[in-house]
Amino acid sequence: MALTKFEPLPPRYKHLINEDQYIRVLELAQDFLEQHGKVSKIEDGLIDFTAFEGSDQRFGLDNLIRNLLDEAPASWPSSINEHFSKFFSNVELGFDLGNFEQIKDIISIRVYPDNYFDSFNSIGDLIFKVDFEDTLSTLVFDYPDKFEPVLREHFSKWNMSEEAAFQIAMKHLNQHEVQVGKKEFENGFDQYSFFSSTYSACILLDFERNAKMAKGKFGSLVNIPTHGSAFAVPINRNNVPEIIGDISDAINKFYDEDPGPITTNYY
Repeated sequence: MALTKFEPLPPRYKHLINEDQYIRVLELAQDFLEQHGKVSKIEDGLIDFTAFEGSDQRFGLDNLIRNLLDEAPASWPSSINEHFSKFFSNVELGFDLGNFEQIKDIISIRVYPDNYFDSFNSIGDLIFKVDFEDTLSTLVFDYPDKFEPVLREHFSKWNMSEEAAFQIAMKHLNQHEVQVGKKEFENGFDQYSFFSSTYSACILLDFERNAKMAKGKFGSLVNIPTHGSAFAVPINRNNVPEIIGDISDAINKFYDEDPGPITTNYY
């Protein structure tokens, strides 16, 4: 447990948990991870880890901490074990990842903050494009219990262009249930919301198919604060600053408190 005393509570977590709770999360996380390898560093809510077989991994705690907010501390040990265990599941062993016919139905797209993969040795290992500034739209394997990025070593065996792969993955986004809502503001504009467990942000990549109702005369103002929440406001007149003033508090709240934070940018 020695590592925890060198990691103070990061400022971005101070409105979520206190110092003692944070130390408890770190202790439980280390207890689990050290059954599979060695924790080498804990800094700013990030755990650097080397598995027994030699692979390096960086775990972010943002999602975990937000998921624990609604749970009693007594349930934290089992919840934390469950959270990290998915990283060690071997579901991918049932697929030949270099055989496109085997994996064509499980490729999808996830939108990540552009610093999410800082622990990767090379960003060139990933298949990605930039649809929203400061984010990466990344090709992934959508397994039942986790997402894993498609690596170039897999993709190079598929004999297809990146554009074709993204087009196929895009079709799979529409298979997931997303709740669409509409809120009318007193200042004369409507805001459409898109809520799901984890697919909301990527749903808006196919705006014409999934959010056409939110397209105004002059376009739309879009937010993707988290993986499970996204918003679009039709723009019909010159009132964008007014709209941002009305919705910014809610957007920031989703980003600060919900699992899977992405960005508070406006697009």
